[in-house]
Amino acid sequence: MTITNSLLLGLLLATTSTAFGQWTVVPSPTTDNLAGLYSTDANNVWAAGNSARVIKWNGTDWSSMTDLGISQQRFCIWASSSNNVYTGGAGTGNALMQYNGSTWNNITLASGWGTGSVRSIWGTAANNVWITGGAANSAARVRRYNGTTWELKNTGLASTLSGIIIYGTDANNIWLVGSTGAAGTTGIAYKWNVATESWINVLGDGLNYPTFHGIYATDANNVWIAGGEGLLNTGRIYKWNGTTWTSQTLPANTPSLYAIHGLDNNNIWAVGYNGTILKYNGTSWTAQPSGTTLELKSVRATSPSSVWTVGYSASPSNNIILFHNPVNPLPLTWLAVMAQQEGNGVKLSWTTGTERNTAIFEVQCHQGNNDWRTVGNIQAKGTSTTPQHYQFLHGGVLSKGSHYYRIQQTDIDGQTSYSKVMVVQIEQHANMIKLATENPVLHGQLVLTATFPEDVVIVDALGKQLLSFQLLAGKNTVDVAGWSKGIYLIRGITANIKIVIP
Repeated sequence: MTITNSLLLGLLLATTSTAFGQWTVVPSPTTDNLAGLYSTDANNVWAAGNSARVIKWNGTDWSSMTDLGISQQRFCIWASSSNNVYTGGAGTGNALMQYNGSTWNNITLASGWGTGSVRSIWGTAANNVWITGGAANSAARVRRYNGTTWELKNTGLASTLSGIIIYGTDANNIWLVGSTGAAGTTGIAYKWNVATESWINVLGDGLNYPTFHGIYATDANNVWIAGGEGLLNTGRIYKWNGTTWTSQTLPANTPSLYAIHGLDNNNIWAVGYNGTILKYNGTSWTAQPSGTTLELKSVRATSPSSVWTVGYSASPSNNIILFHNPVNPLPLTWLAVMAQQEGNGVKLSWTTGTERNTAIFEVQCHQGNNDWRTVGNIQAKGTSTTPQHYQFLHGGVLSKGSHYYRIQQTDIDGQTSYSKVMVVQIEQHANMIKLATENPVLHGQLVLTATFPEDVVIVDALGKQLLSFQLLAGKNTVDVAGWSKGIYLIRGITANIKIVIP
Protein backbone atom coordinates (compact mmCIF):
# COMPACT_ATOMS: atom_id res chain seq x y z
CA MET A 1 0.00 0.00 0.00
CA THR A 2 1.36 3.40 -0.91
CA ILE A 3 1.70 6.27 1.52
CA THR A 4 -1.19 8.07 -0.19
CA ASN A 5 -3.52 5.11 0.22
CA SER A 6 -2.48 4.72 3.83
CA LEU A 7 -3.42 8.29 4.63
CA LEU A 8 -6.73 7.98 2.82
CA LEU A 9 -7.49 4.86 4.84
CA GLY A 10 -6.66 6.72 8.02
CA LEU A 11 -9.04 9.52 7.09
CA LEU A 12 -11.76 6.98 6.32
CA LEU A 13 -11.29 5.19 9.61
CA ALA A 14 -11.46 8.41 11.58
CA THR A 15 -14.88 9.32 10.24
CA THR A 16 -16.77 6.03 9.80
CA SER A 17 -17.57 3.02 11.95
CA THR A 18 -16.06 -0.12 10.42
CA ALA A 19 -15.28 -3.55 11.86
CA PHE A 20 -12.04 -5.44 11.12
CA GLY A 21 -12.04 -8.87 12.71
CA GLN A 22 -12.34 -8.29 16.45
CA TRP A 23 -11.53 -4.56 16.22
CA THR A 24 -13.98 -1.80 15.41
CA VAL A 25 -13.15 1.74 14.35
CA VAL A 26 -14.88 4.30 16.56
CA PRO A 27 -15.45 7.87 15.28
CA SER A 28 -13.24 10.45 16.97
CA PRO A 29 -14.32 14.00 17.91
CA THR A 30 -10.96 15.31 16.69
CA THR A 31 -8.69 15.01 13.68
CA ASP A 32 -5.63 15.51 15.87
CA ASN A 33 -3.20 12.61 16.18
CA LEU A 34 -3.55 10.63 19.41
CA ALA A 35 -0.70 9.14 21.44
CA GLY A 36 -1.70 8.73 25.10
CA LEU A 37 -4.42 6.46 26.47
CA TYR A 38 -5.73 5.58 29.93
CA SER A 39 -8.87 4.14 31.56
CA THR A 40 -10.20 3.57 35.06
CA ASP A 41 -13.16 1.47 33.91
CA ALA A 42 -15.16 0.75 30.77
CA ASN A 43 -17.04 4.06 31.04
CA ASN A 44 -14.07 6.30 31.76
CA VAL A 45 -11.38 6.25 29.05
CA TRP A 46 -9.14 9.17 28.12
CA ALA A 47 -6.94 9.81 25.08
CA ALA A 48 -4.50 12.67 24.46
CA GLY A 49 -2.57 13.89 21.45
CA ASN A 50 -1.58 16.75 19.19
CA SER A 51 -2.65 20.36 19.74
CA ALA A 52 -3.01 19.62 23.47
CA ARG A 53 -6.12 17.62 22.64
CA VAL A 54 -7.74 15.47 25.36
CA ILE A 55 -10.87 13.44 24.65
CA LYS A 56 -12.95 11.17 26.89
CA TRP A 57 -15.13 8.07 26.38
CA ASN A 58 -18.19 7.96 28.69
CA GLY A 59 -19.37 4.48 27.81
CA THR A 60 -21.34 5.66 24.78
CA ASP A 61 -19.25 8.08 22.76
CA TRP A 62 -16.05 10.15 22.66
CA SER A 63 -16.13 13.91 23.29
CA SER A 64 -13.51 16.63 23.62
CA MET A 65 -12.73 17.81 27.13
CA THR A 66 -12.30 21.40 28.28
CA ASP A 67 -9.55 23.30 26.46
CA LEU A 68 -6.18 22.98 28.21
CA GLY A 69 -5.23 26.55 27.33
CA ILE A 70 -2.00 25.46 25.62
CA SER A 71 -1.17 24.09 22.18
CA GLN A 72 1.75 21.68 22.68
CA GLN A 73 1.43 17.99 21.86
CA ARG A 74 0.38 15.58 24.63
CA PHE A 75 2.16 12.23 24.88
CA CYS A 76 0.47 10.62 27.87
CA ILE A 77 -2.49 10.72 30.23
CA TRP A 78 -3.37 9.16 33.61
CA ALA A 79 -6.24 9.51 36.09
CA SER A 80 -7.04 8.43 39.63
CA SER A 81 -10.67 9.53 39.08
CA SER A 82 -12.76 11.70 36.78
CA ASN A 83 -11.86 14.67 38.96
CA ASN A 84 -8.11 14.07 39.00
CA VAL A 85 -6.58 13.67 35.55
CA TYR A 86 -2.97 14.35 34.51
CA THR A 87 -1.66 14.76 30.98
CA GLY A 88 1.95 15.27 29.95
CA GLY A 89 3.64 16.45 26.80
CA ALA A 90 5.98 18.84 25.08
CA GLY A 91 6.59 22.53 25.66
CA THR A 92 8.86 24.20 28.18
CA GLY A 93 6.70 25.33 31.06
CA ASN A 94 3.66 23.45 29.73
CA ALA A 95 4.77 19.85 30.17
CA LEU A 96 2.34 18.84 32.94
CA MET A 97 -1.36 19.69 33.24
CA GLN A 98 -3.93 18.55 35.83
CA TYR A 99 -7.73 18.44 35.59
CA ASN A 100 -9.71 18.96 38.81
CA GLY A 101 -13.15 18.07 37.54
CA SER A 102 -13.93 21.41 35.91
CA THR A 103 -10.73 23.08 34.66
CA TRP A 104 -7.19 22.24 33.58
CA ASN A 105 -4.33 23.76 35.56
CA ASN A 106 -0.69 24.07 34.53
CA ILE A 107 1.34 22.46 37.34
CA THR A 108 4.65 22.17 35.50
CA LEU A 109 6.35 24.74 37.71
CA ALA A 110 4.78 23.36 40.88
CA SER A 111 6.06 19.87 40.04
CA GLY A 112 9.64 21.13 39.68
CA TRP A 113 9.80 19.61 36.23
CA GLY A 114 11.89 22.26 34.48
CA THR A 115 12.69 21.67 30.80
CA GLY A 116 11.96 18.67 28.62
CA SER A 117 8.83 16.68 27.81
CA VAL A 118 6.76 14.51 30.13
CA ARG A 119 6.57 11.18 28.34
CA SER A 120 4.60 8.96 30.70
CA ILE A 121 2.51 9.10 33.89
CA TRP A 122 1.59 6.27 36.23
CA GLY A 123 0.34 6.00 39.78
CA THR A 124 -1.60 3.99 42.32
CA ALA A 125 -3.62 6.85 43.84
CA ALA A 126 -3.93 10.63 43.98
CA ASN A 127 -1.08 10.71 46.51
CA ASN A 128 1.27 8.44 44.56
CA VAL A 129 1.79 9.76 41.04
CA TRP A 130 4.96 9.28 38.95
CA ILE A 131 5.96 11.31 35.89
CA THR A 132 8.86 10.53 33.55
CA GLY A 133 10.57 12.04 30.53
CA GLY A 134 13.05 14.84 30.25
CA ALA A 135 15.58 15.93 27.67
CA ALA A 136 19.34 16.17 27.37
CA ASN A 137 20.94 17.96 30.32
CA SER A 138 17.62 18.02 32.18
CA ALA A 139 17.60 16.83 35.80
CA ALA A 140 13.81 16.51 35.75
CA ARG A 141 13.61 12.95 34.48
CA VAL A 142 11.56 11.06 37.07
CA ARG A 143 9.45 12.71 39.77
CA ARG A 144 6.93 11.37 42.28
CA TYR A 145 4.02 13.22 43.90
CA ASN A 146 3.36 12.04 47.47
CA GLY A 147 0.19 14.04 47.97
CA THR A 148 2.06 17.13 49.15
CA THR A 149 5.28 17.61 47.21
CA TRP A 150 6.98 16.41 44.02
CA GLU A 151 10.20 14.49 44.73
CA LEU A 152 13.06 13.89 42.30
CA LYS A 153 13.66 10.12 41.84
CA ASN A 154 16.64 9.88 39.47
CA THR A 155 19.13 7.88 41.51
CA GLY A 156 20.55 4.96 39.55
CA LEU A 157 19.42 6.05 36.07
CA ALA A 158 21.79 6.45 33.14
CA SER A 159 22.54 10.11 32.50
CA THR A 160 21.61 9.74 28.82
CA LEU A 161 18.29 7.94 29.42
CA SER A 162 15.39 9.24 27.29
CA GLY A 163 11.95 8.24 26.05
CA ILE A 164 11.15 6.90 29.51
CA ILE A 165 7.94 4.91 30.06
CA ILE A 166 6.88 3.92 33.59
CA TYR A 167 4.48 1.20 34.82
CA GLY A 168 3.82 -0.66 38.04
CA THR A 169 1.45 -2.98 39.84
CA ASP A 170 1.72 -1.34 43.27
CA ALA A 171 3.99 0.97 45.26
CA ASN A 172 6.60 -1.82 45.68
CA ASN A 173 6.78 -2.97 42.07
CA ILE A 174 7.53 -0.20 39.59
CA TRP A 175 9.53 -0.45 36.37
CA LEU A 176 10.61 1.96 33.67
CA VAL A 177 12.06 1.48 30.20
CA GLY A 178 13.75 3.72 27.66
CA SER A 179 16.91 4.09 25.63
CA THR A 180 20.33 5.64 26.12
CA GLY A 181 20.90 6.89 22.60
CA ALA A 182 19.51 7.50 19.13
CA ALA A 183 20.47 4.06 17.79
CA GLY A 184 17.88 1.28 17.77
CA THR A 185 20.00 -0.94 20.02
CA THR A 186 20.17 1.15 23.19
CA GLY A 187 17.21 -0.20 25.15
CA ILE A 188 17.46 -0.40 28.93
CA ALA A 189 15.06 -1.24 31.77
CA TYR A 190 15.03 -0.49 35.51
CA LYS A 191 13.09 -1.49 38.61
CA TRP A 192 12.51 0.77 41.60
CA ASN A 193 14.17 -0.37 44.83
CA VAL A 194 11.98 0.89 47.66
CA ALA A 195 14.57 0.19 50.36
CA THR A 196 17.37 2.22 48.74
CA GLU A 197 15.17 4.76 46.96
CA SER A 198 17.01 4.07 43.70
CA TRP A 199 16.60 2.45 40.29
CA ILE A 200 18.22 -0.93 39.59
CA ASN A 201 19.12 -1.97 36.03
CA VAL A 202 17.24 -5.22 35.26
CA LEU A 203 17.53 -5.61 31.47
CA GLY A 204 19.68 -4.11 28.72
CA ASP A 205 23.00 -2.34 28.84
CA GLY A 206 22.25 0.54 26.49
CA LEU A 207 24.22 -1.20 23.71
CA ASN A 208 22.83 -4.60 22.77
CA TYR A 209 19.05 -4.47 23.10
CA PRO A 210 16.40 -2.87 20.86
CA THR A 211 14.73 0.34 21.96
CA PHE A 212 12.18 -0.32 24.71
CA HIS A 213 8.90 1.55 24.22
CA GLY A 214 6.39 -0.09 26.57
CA ILE A 215 6.08 -2.21 29.69
CA TYR A 216 3.28 -4.17 31.37
CA ALA A 217 3.24 -6.30 34.53
CA THR A 218 0.71 -8.27 36.55
CA ASP A 219 2.97 -8.90 39.54
CA ALA A 220 6.66 -9.00 40.49
CA ASN A 221 7.22 -12.24 38.58
CA ASN A 222 5.32 -11.52 35.37
CA VAL A 223 6.62 -8.55 33.38
CA TRP A 224 6.60 -7.88 29.63
CA ILE A 225 8.68 -5.26 27.77
CA ALA A 226 7.87 -4.32 24.16
CA GLY A 227 9.99 -2.46 21.63
CA GLY A 228 11.84 -2.84 18.39
CA GLU A 229 15.00 -2.34 16.40
CA GLY A 230 14.53 0.93 14.55
CA LEU A 231 16.65 0.37 11.43
CA LEU A 232 15.41 -3.17 10.94
CA ASN A 233 11.85 -2.28 12.04
CA THR A 234 11.67 -5.57 13.90
CA GLY A 235 9.39 -5.95 16.92
CA ARG A 236 10.59 -7.50 20.17
CA ILE A 237 8.92 -8.56 23.43
CA TYR A 238 10.85 -9.76 26.50
CA LYS A 239 9.26 -11.53 29.49
CA TRP A 240 10.41 -11.78 33.10
CA ASN A 241 9.25 -14.93 34.92
CA GLY A 242 10.70 -14.12 38.32
CA THR A 243 14.10 -15.61 37.49
CA THR A 244 15.13 -14.77 33.94
CA TRP A 245 14.25 -12.63 30.93
CA THR A 246 13.41 -14.44 27.70
CA SER A 247 12.75 -13.13 24.19
CA GLN A 248 9.21 -14.04 23.11
CA THR A 249 8.44 -15.71 19.79
CA LEU A 250 6.39 -13.30 17.69
CA PRO A 251 4.60 -13.72 14.35
CA ALA A 252 6.90 -13.42 11.34
CA ASN A 253 7.66 -9.88 10.15
CA THR A 254 6.29 -8.19 13.26
CA PRO A 255 7.37 -4.52 13.04
CA SER A 256 8.42 -2.31 15.96
CA LEU A 257 6.02 -2.25 18.90
CA TYR A 258 5.15 0.96 20.77
CA ALA A 259 2.90 -0.09 23.67
CA ILE A 260 1.68 -3.07 25.66
CA HIS A 261 -1.09 -3.62 28.22
CA GLY A 262 -3.43 -6.37 29.38
CA LEU A 263 -5.92 -7.76 31.86
CA ASP A 264 -3.96 -10.68 33.30
CA ASN A 265 -1.25 -13.19 32.35
CA ASN A 266 -3.45 -14.67 29.63
CA ASN A 267 -4.86 -11.56 28.00
CA ILE A 268 -2.26 -9.05 26.79
CA TRP A 269 -2.17 -6.80 23.72
CA ALA A 270 0.82 -5.12 22.06
CA VAL A 271 0.50 -2.51 19.30
CA GLY A 272 2.88 -0.70 17.01
CA TYR A 273 4.02 0.32 13.56
CA ASN A 274 1.93 -0.35 10.44
CA GLY A 275 -1.29 -0.94 12.42
CA THR A 276 0.18 -3.96 14.21
CA ILE A 277 -1.87 -5.58 16.99
CA LEU A 278 -0.63 -8.71 18.77
CA LYS A 279 -2.59 -10.75 21.33
CA TYR A 280 -1.04 -13.02 24.01
CA ASN A 281 -3.20 -15.87 25.32
CA GLY A 282 -0.83 -17.10 28.03
CA THR A 283 1.08 -19.34 25.65
CA SER A 284 1.74 -17.58 22.35
CA TRP A 285 1.45 -14.28 20.49
CA THR A 286 -0.81 -14.01 17.45
CA ALA A 287 -1.54 -11.10 15.11
CA GLN A 288 -5.01 -9.54 14.97
CA PRO A 289 -6.21 -7.57 11.93
CA SER A 290 -6.62 -3.86 12.73
CA GLY A 291 -7.80 -2.64 9.34
CA THR A 292 -5.22 0.14 9.18
CA THR A 293 -1.56 0.70 8.38
CA LEU A 294 -1.28 3.78 10.60
CA GLU A 295 0.95 3.73 13.66
CA LEU A 296 -0.75 2.59 16.85
CA LYS A 297 0.88 4.40 19.77
CA SER A 298 -0.96 3.21 22.86
CA VAL A 299 -3.22 0.40 24.10
CA ARG A 300 -5.32 0.06 27.24
CA ALA A 301 -7.50 -2.82 28.53
CA THR A 302 -10.03 -2.78 31.37
CA SER A 303 -12.13 -5.83 30.44
CA PRO A 304 -12.34 -8.36 27.58
CA SER A 305 -14.90 -6.09 25.93
CA SER A 306 -13.15 -2.82 26.69
CA VAL A 307 -9.75 -2.70 24.99
CA TRP A 308 -8.75 0.48 23.18
CA THR A 309 -5.85 1.53 20.98
CA VAL A 310 -5.11 4.92 19.45
CA GLY A 311 -2.60 6.15 16.91
CA TYR A 312 -1.68 8.54 14.17
CA SER A 313 0.18 9.08 10.90
CA ALA A 314 2.49 11.70 9.47
CA SER A 315 -0.49 13.65 8.20
CA PRO A 316 -1.93 16.20 10.66
CA SER A 317 -5.46 15.42 9.51
CA ASN A 318 -5.44 11.71 10.32
CA ASN A 319 -6.03 9.80 13.52
CA ILE A 320 -7.55 6.51 14.56
CA ILE A 321 -9.38 5.00 17.52
CA LEU A 322 -9.89 1.24 17.59
CA PHE A 323 -12.11 -0.63 20.03
CA HIS A 324 -11.81 -4.35 20.74
CA ASN A 325 -15.00 -6.09 19.67
CA PRO A 326 -14.74 -9.64 21.08
CA VAL A 327 -15.87 -12.77 19.25
CA ASN A 328 -18.60 -13.18 21.88
CA PRO A 329 -20.12 -9.68 21.86
CA LEU A 330 -21.86 -8.08 24.79
CA PRO A 331 -25.52 -9.11 25.07
CA LEU A 332 -26.82 -5.58 24.62
CA THR A 333 -26.36 -2.34 22.69
CA TRP A 334 -27.22 0.91 24.45
CA LEU A 335 -29.07 3.66 22.61
CA ALA A 336 -30.59 6.66 24.43
CA VAL A 337 -30.02 6.90 28.20
CA MET A 338 -31.39 9.85 30.18
CA ALA A 339 -31.92 10.96 33.76
CA GLN A 340 -33.82 14.05 34.93
CA GLN A 341 -35.33 15.44 38.10
CA GLU A 342 -39.01 14.74 38.67
CA GLY A 343 -40.24 16.31 41.87
CA ASN A 344 -37.65 15.50 44.48
CA GLY A 345 -36.94 12.25 42.69
CA VAL A 346 -35.07 11.27 39.54
CA LYS A 347 -36.67 9.65 36.51
CA LEU A 348 -34.42 7.45 34.37
CA SER A 349 -35.28 6.25 30.88
CA TRP A 350 -33.22 4.17 28.51
CA THR A 351 -33.53 2.40 25.18
CA THR A 352 -31.66 -0.67 23.98
CA GLY A 353 -30.97 -1.40 20.33
CA THR A 354 -30.64 -5.18 20.59
CA GLU A 355 -30.69 -7.61 23.49
CA ARG A 356 -29.35 -11.14 23.68
CA ASN A 357 -30.08 -13.23 26.79
CA THR A 358 -30.40 -10.13 28.96
CA ALA A 359 -31.64 -10.80 32.49
CA ILE A 360 -32.00 -7.63 34.55
CA PHE A 361 -31.27 -3.91 34.70
CA GLU A 362 -30.09 -2.39 37.98
CA VAL A 363 -30.30 1.35 38.56
CA GLN A 364 -27.24 2.50 40.52
CA CYS A 365 -26.33 5.87 41.98
CA HIS A 366 -23.86 7.73 44.21
CA GLN A 367 -23.44 11.28 45.43
CA GLY A 368 -19.92 12.10 44.29
CA ASN A 369 -17.99 9.45 46.26
CA ASN A 370 -17.94 6.67 43.59
CA ASP A 371 -19.67 4.35 46.10
CA TRP A 372 -22.24 2.95 43.70
CA ARG A 373 -25.38 1.46 45.26
CA THR A 374 -28.36 -0.21 43.64
CA VAL A 375 -31.64 1.67 44.16
CA GLY A 376 -33.92 -0.49 42.03
CA ASN A 377 -34.15 -2.98 39.20
CA ILE A 378 -36.26 -3.83 36.17
CA GLN A 379 -36.56 -7.15 34.37
CA ALA A 380 -34.96 -7.13 30.91
CA LYS A 381 -36.69 -8.36 27.75
CA GLY A 382 -34.35 -11.32 27.29
CA THR A 383 -33.77 -11.40 23.54
CA SER A 384 -34.83 -8.71 21.08
CA THR A 385 -33.69 -7.27 17.76
CA THR A 386 -35.89 -4.17 17.97
CA PRO A 387 -35.51 -1.12 20.28
CA GLN A 388 -36.84 -1.65 23.80
CA HIS A 389 -37.75 1.19 26.16
CA TYR A 390 -37.47 1.23 29.96
CA GLN A 391 -38.26 3.70 32.75
CA PHE A 392 -37.55 3.86 36.47
CA LEU A 393 -38.37 6.51 39.09
CA HIS A 394 -35.97 6.89 41.99
CA GLY A 395 -38.26 8.60 44.48
CA GLY A 396 -37.48 10.32 47.73
CA VAL A 397 -34.13 11.77 46.68
CA LEU A 398 -34.36 14.69 49.08
CA SER A 399 -30.73 15.68 49.52
CA LYS A 400 -29.54 18.71 47.62
CA GLY A 401 -26.58 18.42 45.25
CA SER A 402 -25.19 16.26 42.44
CA HIS A 403 -26.52 12.72 42.06
CA TYR A 404 -24.73 10.31 39.68
CA TYR A 405 -26.64 7.51 37.92
CA ARG A 406 -25.84 4.57 35.67
CA ILE A 407 -27.65 1.43 34.51
CA GLN A 408 -26.00 -1.96 35.01
CA GLN A 409 -27.20 -4.73 32.75
CA THR A 410 -26.59 -8.38 33.67
CA ASP A 411 -27.21 -11.25 31.25
CA ILE A 412 -28.19 -14.81 32.12
CA ASP A 413 -24.51 -15.84 32.23
CA GLY A 414 -23.59 -13.11 34.70
CA GLN A 415 -21.82 -10.85 32.19
CA THR A 416 -22.43 -7.15 32.82
CA SER A 417 -22.28 -3.88 30.92
CA TYR A 418 -22.95 -0.30 31.95
CA SER A 419 -24.68 2.69 30.46
CA LYS A 420 -22.98 6.06 30.45
CA VAL A 421 -22.88 7.94 33.75
CA MET A 422 -25.45 10.73 34.11
CA VAL A 423 -25.40 13.61 36.59
CA VAL A 424 -28.59 15.16 37.97
CA GLN A 425 -28.46 18.31 40.09
CA ILE A 426 -31.15 18.11 42.78
CA GLU A 427 -32.52 21.34 44.23
CA GLN A 428 -34.12 20.84 47.62
CA HIS A 429 -37.65 22.19 48.10
CA ALA A 430 -39.20 22.74 51.54
CA ASN A 431 -42.84 22.08 50.57
CA MET A 432 -43.67 21.87 46.91
CA ILE A 433 -47.34 21.00 47.56
CA LYS A 434 -49.51 23.73 49.07
CA LEU A 435 -53.15 24.09 50.01
CA ALA A 436 -54.70 26.85 47.89
CA THR A 437 -58.15 26.88 49.55
CA GLU A 438 -59.43 27.76 52.98
CA ASN A 439 -58.90 25.31 55.75
CA PRO A 440 -61.43 24.11 56.86
CA VAL A 441 -62.27 23.24 53.25
CA LEU A 442 -65.55 24.83 52.23
CA HIS A 443 -67.88 24.34 49.25
CA GLY A 444 -66.67 20.80 48.58
CA GLN A 445 -63.64 21.90 46.56
CA LEU A 446 -60.08 21.10 47.65
CA VAL A 447 -57.47 23.05 45.64
CA LEU A 448 -53.79 22.13 45.76
CA THR A 449 -50.81 23.62 43.93
CA ALA A 450 -47.64 21.72 43.11
CA THR A 451 -44.24 22.84 41.82
CA PHE A 452 -43.53 19.43 40.29
CA PRO A 453 -45.71 16.41 39.46
CA GLU A 454 -45.98 14.08 42.44
CA ASP A 455 -48.03 11.08 43.54
CA VAL A 456 -50.14 11.71 46.64
CA VAL A 457 -52.77 9.94 48.74
CA ILE A 458 -55.51 11.24 51.00
CA VAL A 459 -56.24 9.25 54.17
CA ASP A 460 -58.75 9.75 56.98
CA ALA A 461 -57.96 10.16 60.68
CA LEU A 462 -57.75 6.38 61.08
CA GLY A 463 -55.20 6.06 58.24
CA LYS A 464 -57.64 4.56 55.72
CA GLN A 465 -56.73 5.53 52.17
CA LEU A 466 -59.60 7.28 50.41
CA LEU A 467 -57.96 8.58 47.26
CA SER A 468 -54.70 8.10 45.31
CA PHE A 469 -53.73 10.29 42.37
CA GLN A 470 -50.92 12.31 40.76
CA LEU A 471 -50.75 16.04 41.27
CA LEU A 472 -49.67 17.90 38.18
CA ALA A 473 -47.49 21.00 38.24
CA GLY A 474 -49.72 24.01 38.90
CA LYS A 475 -53.32 24.08 40.24
CA ASN A 476 -55.17 20.84 41.00
CA THR A 477 -58.83 20.65 42.10
CA VAL A 478 -60.22 17.69 44.03
CA ASP A 479 -63.98 17.21 44.54
CA VAL A 480 -64.59 16.34 48.22
CA ALA A 481 -68.31 17.14 48.23
CA GLY A 482 -70.15 14.51 50.20
CA TRP A 483 -67.14 13.52 52.28
CA SER A 484 -67.86 13.03 55.98
CA LYS A 485 -66.91 15.76 58.40
CA GLY A 486 -63.52 15.22 59.98
CA ILE A 487 -59.74 15.49 59.70
CA TYR A 488 -57.88 14.20 56.64
CA LEU A 489 -54.21 13.98 55.67
CA ILE A 490 -52.65 14.60 52.25
CA ARG A 491 -49.42 12.60 51.99
CA GLY A 492 -46.69 12.72 49.37
CA ILE A 493 -42.91 12.59 49.09
CA THR A 494 -42.59 16.25 50.03
CA ALA A 495 -45.78 17.04 51.94
CA ASN A 496 -47.89 15.96 54.88
CA ILE A 497 -50.83 18.40 54.95
CA LYS A 498 -53.75 18.24 57.39
CA ILE A 499 -57.15 19.45 56.21
CA VAL A 500 -60.51 19.76 57.92
CA ILE A 501 -63.90 19.22 56.29
CA PRO A 502 -66.51 20.93 58.50
